[in-house]
Amino acid sequence: MRNRVRLTTESLENRFTPATIQITALTSGFTATNNNYRILADAFTDPASPNFVSPGDTVILSGNFDWTEPNAAAAWALGNDGLADTGDEYAITINDGLDNVTVTAASLGSAVIQGPGDLPDFDLEGAFYFPGGAGTNTGWTFSNLTLLDFDLGIGMYGDPSGAGAGAYSGTTITNNRIRIATDLSTAAAPADVSQNIGINFSFGTGQTISNNLIEIPGDVAGSTANSSTVGIQSETFFPGTYEGLRITGNTIRVLNAAAVANPQRIVGIWENGHSHGSNITVSGNQFLNAAGVNPAANLQQAFVITSHSGPDGVVTYAGNTVTGANVGLAWLSPVEFPGYDFSSNGPVLVLGNTLTNVQTGILIQSKGVAQLGGGNVITGTATGTGVSIQAGSVATIFNGSFTGTGVGIDVNGGTALIQGADLNNNAIAGLRVQTVTIPQGEEIPPLVFVGLADAGGGGTALGTSTGGNNFANYLPTGAARAIINLNAAGAGANTSARNNTFASDSLAFIEQVVDHSVDVATRGTVDFSSPAAAGNVAPAVANQTFELPIGSPAGALVGQVVASDANSNPLAYSITDGNTGGAFAIDAATGRLTVAVPAALGTGTFNLTVQVSDGLTVSTATVTVTLFDSTGGANDPGPAATPVYLTAVGADAGANGHVKVYNQDGSLRFSFFAFDGFNGGVRVATGDVNGDQVEDIVVGAGAGAAGGHVKVFDGATGALISSFFSFSGFTGGVNVAVGDVDGDGRGDIVVGTGSGAAHVKAFSFANNTLLSSFIAFDGSTGGVTVAAGNYDGTGADEIVVGSATGPAHVKAFTRTGSTVLSFIAFSGFNGGVNVAAGDLNADGFAELVVGTGPGVNGQVKVFQRTTVATGGATIATIPGTGGARVALGRLNSDAVPDILVGPGPGSNALVRTFDGSNFTALSAIAAFDGFLGGVFVG
Repeated sequence: MRNRVRLTTESLENRFTPATIQITALTSGFTATNNNYRILADAFTDPASPNFVSPGDTVILSGNFDWTEPNAAAAWALGNDGLADTGDEYAITINDGLDNVTVTAASLGSAVIQGPGDLPDFDLEGAFYFPGGAGTNTGWTFSNLTLLDFDLGIGMYGDPSGAGAGAYSGTTITNNRIRIATDLSTAAAPADVSQNIGINFSFGTGQTISNNLIEIPGDVAGSTANSSTVGIQSETFFPGTYEGLRITGNTIRVLNAAAVANPQRIVGIWENGHSHGSNITVSGNQFLNAAGVNPAANLQQAFVITSHSGPDGVVTYAGNTVTGANVGLAWLSPVEFPGYDFSSNGPVLVLGNTLTNVQTGILIQSKGVAQLGGGNVITGTATGTGVSIQAGSVATIFNGSFTGTGVGIDVNGGTALIQGADLNNNAIAGLRVQTVTIPQGEEIPPLVFVGLADAGGGGTALGTSTGGNNFANYLPTGAARAIINLNAAGAGANTSARNNTFASDSLAFIEQVVDHSVDVATRGTVDFSSPAAAGNVAPAVANQTFELPIGSPAGALVGQVVASDANSNPLAYSITDGNTGGAFAIDAATGRLTVAVPAALGTGTFNLTVQVSDGLTVSTATVTVTLFDSTGGANDPGPAATPVYLTAVGADAGANGHVKVYNQDGSLRFSFFAFDGFNGGVRVATGDVNGDQVEDIVVGAGAGAAGGHVKVFDGATGALISSFFSFSGFTGGVNVAVGDVDGDGRGDIVVGTGSGAAHVKAFSFANNTLLSSFIAFDGSTGGVTVAAGNYDGTGADEIVVGSATGPAHVKAFTRTGSTVLSFIAFSGFNGGVNVAAGDLNADGFAELVVGTGPGVNGQVKVFQRTTVATGGATIATIPGTGGARVALGRLNSDAVPDILVGPGPGSNALVRTFDGSNFTALSAIAAFDGFLGGVFVG
């Protein structure tokens, strides 16, 4: 039952030997001092316990620790010390000064701690409680645990005057199931004044809360007062506290539909740090509801936002999913928390989230600041709102779909810059600018609307405006509905001085409104713009050439037409000539060119005229598509005479799975969306897997995608040539690499889990077989980064891995899972590492390139076989604290690969490159201008 296994590595700093402690739940023989609470509490507090936990230990639990059994329940009520009223009751209390402890189970479900439900006479009774103090509790990991029916599953709290901002640095809470007890209202339990909480974490850097399932009962019957529950919540502290925080891949599930009367107040994830300027990422999470939920009647907020971006960091909410909540994403309420003013901070990036059946999608209040992009999709009720911008708040909306609600975008006293949005099919209005009361002579902040779709809505008003606005390219030519009403401003306002400007496409339409709806003499002055907006620059698009195999099926990808716009206007693509028989189709929004009618392809060459419009002006280019015989016929180009080397850059969460591929000379070869509609990010690698001497592009879906999805795109044509799921049922995202693992001369595909157990697999593209499967870091729950290279000089590449979180551990394995190498790349750093491998000095042995994970400036080291023991050579430090993501690729004409370094979240998507032979800087790659969500390189 109690088995303590000592490991062989001694910690010189703390003078103890880390241990693995196995604790199995009792099934009989319970007493007041020997029960399923006592054996756990003693392990963390009693030095006389045979299971006493020291810094660095790993505790493995198994069985059902039932704290409702009378002896355990009585012991739990008294707490660690067995005494009443000493402050440690109803929890396992973890005192400060105990660092780097892992509490885990062999698998999710193999260890359960069962609570009794909410107790009326105590507040926040729970499983694990950290009160905080003068010492730290850094480096803790909780994984694979099932905690049922507690007020508080895991609670970390702190004393600002004690251990300070780093008290809980390096915390990892991953792959747990927590069912929160139904909260008793204060009417039923006056002593129970706090909300129930699944996970409450506290201040520290480099923390990861990932892939947990939090179950909230909700309520069916209601109560005389609203009870409240929060799935995941953080402590409030000072700026910079939560640098490197990642809340990703979690599922918050409400089990019962809310009562119509007095429903339970529920918050899914409340990042409450007020840590303005830290790099914080909340991505790939789900907030799900039971069938029959009424979003108009419940009191649910899926996400509550407090921390904002600042000079030193970016706060990002990307790729999250919400169903059935009253509010999807909400800034802190000025009603509940009066006085909060976020206006002096940088914007929160809200990218690519999907919010369905919500009453309000995004609620920006308390003078919050936001940038909405990456294709947010919001649908809701006929009386609801997609985006609500409240008084003093500021939002920039680059794109998105806000449809099927009452009002798509509601500017209710705030300020908006709208550069593109789909506002179709809203019951009340696509865009509404509320009438407000303003003092005599003052102006409402101007609103700019660019590239909006015709909102329709059965002829209802798209928006009402108080003036001072610029409606640029507002409506399609020939629009016939009354879309804009120009209303007088509120009482006391000076409307006569307000000018409204409309672009040429709106001219005839606005005249209709003026003639029929607005008295210009009393409403203000309406001026019309020149036919083209001043200062507009036409889109830039060059002639492009693609190859396509004869006999390609419908839907086959030909390539992507690449264009850009200096004014950042949305672009629309169309084929205007040369498309004989309708052979091809082009996606109007992305430029993706695909086969539409296979019978029309033939065997020759198409010269397509492609038009690109920014809504004001158009540009054209010739796109040549050459058909070739891929079976070896006369016009089969065959393998390239010399190898063709490519590099790839993939956008992290919030950019719709965007991938760009570059030739060796730095020119753009392909630009496509690997997982179109998925916003959890895309990881990339390049290598020749099909044997045609042209490197192919391998991509892995990030957190939130099902099954560890991997795709392969042909480097010669850009066509999709393989798609498979590497880890059935896994949703934590995967990292990918290419290397010749089996020694057959072709690249194989290496896949590692992005979170959870550090599981690595290798697949042969040639025969679609599994070559290797092993756990890289036993007991780790933070995921694994992967690479491949011939480290030992034999005929096959080794699989190189790095710990994705925690200590900077690097290993190399043979395909059979035998360890070739193991070392720490950055001593004392606990944010994980990224890895690459390749022969940089042409000696026949691969060097290892290692970059830091998030939490510090991105550092890059190169390790030769002879320098592993001496710490390697630091070759670069990049700004920002999102880490350094590394890869190798051929960027010049010499005989060795070069080094690519991409930033993590928080920095502009600038990929830095270095000569592999001497580590001097080469030209940088500006992959995704203005995108701050981080990139992966390959």
